[in-house]
Amino acid sequence: MPTAGPDRALFDVLEDHARALREKFPARPGFVDRLITLLDEAWAQEEPTLASVAKKLGVSTRTLQRRASERGRSFAALLDDARRRAAMRWLAEADVSLGEVAFLLHFADQATFTRAVKRWTGHTPSEVRARSLGIAPRTAEAR
Repeated sequence: MPTAGPDRALFDVLEDHARALREKFPARPGFVDRLITLLDEAWAQEEPTLASVAKKLGVSTRTLQRRASERGRSFAALLDDARRRAAMRWLAEADVSLGEVAFLLHFADQATFTRAVKRWTGHTPSEVRARSLGIAPRTAEAR
């Protein structure tokens, strides 16, 4: 039979049961979350590739691509995002030259790195670094 109104006692019982299940079975990160974490960590050792990442996740390259695209992202886009995040972290380090950052992120050269940073941010790596370090950008008169 339908109830005439909300059953507060039943709600409390179900809420307690749901809370117990959440504690017993904590949420695991989704596939894309694990992929993003792995990509962010991979830049510390090497340039991540589709094959190396798929192997670390225990899936085929095709499965990796399919699962990422099912969630509206391509592997290439996720890799580019991870590279951008790594670049922003390195640019915040004043003692690492821009050439070293380009090398660490496996860009062919510093010019390619500069184009990528401009695409990501609309600014040069020097401008991004100055802002992240709280340094006033150079004006045209100062040049």
